[in-house]
Amino acid sequence: MARIYLTAGYKDKDAVKRAGAKYDADTKKWYIDDENDEQMANLPVFRRFLDIHWYIEKRLGQIDMESEEAKGLLEWKKHLEEVKARRDKGEMAIPDFDTWYGWKPGD
Repeated sequence: MARIYLTAGYKDKDAVKRAGAKYDADTKKWYIDDENDEQMANLPVFRRFLDIHWYIEKRLGQIDMESEEAKGLLEWKKHLEEVKARRDKGEMAIPDFDTWYGWKPGD
């Protein structure tokens, strides 16, 4: 079992709980189990709460770094870091950037 942590904030707790997410009191985060069929069936409900940075790091630790998947994840990670750096400098303001990737930072 691999826990996939969500970035659901307090206001979202009822929705993720109804969809089957569990709460980890140690990390104070909601999560889903990648081997739980019910939770995977509800994945569209959780999509906007996925912590993409955590997922990329976790997945990179599980796969062959020479694979096409790893190359794609590394490109994605680099792109996200570049956009964050530009946003931090005030060079670009894209309020819905995160939703383009199907996730939403937690509160």
